[in-house]
Amino acid sequence: MEKNEQESYLWLILLPIILILVTYEDQVRAMYDQGMASFGDLTSKVWFEKLNEDVDFLFDYLNIKQELNLPKTFSCFHIRRGDKVGEKLYEWTQKTGRTESKRFEFCDYLKHCKNIETIFIMTDDYRCIQEAREYINNNNLPHNILYLTQEPQDGHSETLNIQNDRRYSKQELVQFFSEIEIAKQSQQFIGTKSSNIFRYITNQCVNNVEFISLD
Repeated sequence: MEKNEQESYLWLILLPIILILVTYEDQVRAMYDQGMASFGDLTSKVWFEKLNEDVDFLFDYLNIKQELNLPKTFSCFHIRRGDKVGEKLYEWTQKTGRTESKRFEFCDYLKHCKNIETIFIMTDDYRCIQEAREYINNNNLPHNILYLTQEPQDGHSETLNIQNDRRYSKQELVQFFSEIEIAKQSQQFIGTKSSNIFRYITNQCVNNVEFISLD
């Protein structure tokens, strides 16, 4: 049995369990509060709440994926911006005088993308989406761009996040982890091996993904 078939069978097993948990969530919580639940202790209650959070995340991710309407074949471009390319405050760059990654343009990614017209862009800077659209329009290309990046996103700064004690919202975390899960399902992943995300997806992928590093 191929890996994709194994995953399909796994979902067939898990989905009914998940649906039961979601459907009867209120009843289970009520049973616990009345001292009738079989969990029996605080650890079990914490476990159940954690499971419920995971179920919520799973459905959020499935909704996002459905709305994107991803085809079976697509390429994922992980385009780094913000502090990693010197466009945002980064203490490491201040100390070393170097950037963590070279700044690559959309066209640098596209030249490695052959015979695939749907591109999912994974980035923290919405300007990358605008630049990609502009390049495609100016060159009359047939490519279709998909993304989860929001317009207010203008690049990440680890140093500023620490200084401002920034906390990410659930929506932001769902977006980030959804991008990773979508990237793992691509047929081609183009990024930079200096990135933790590139290395993580390389290690986590179970599908036959073609990995291309620009650095």
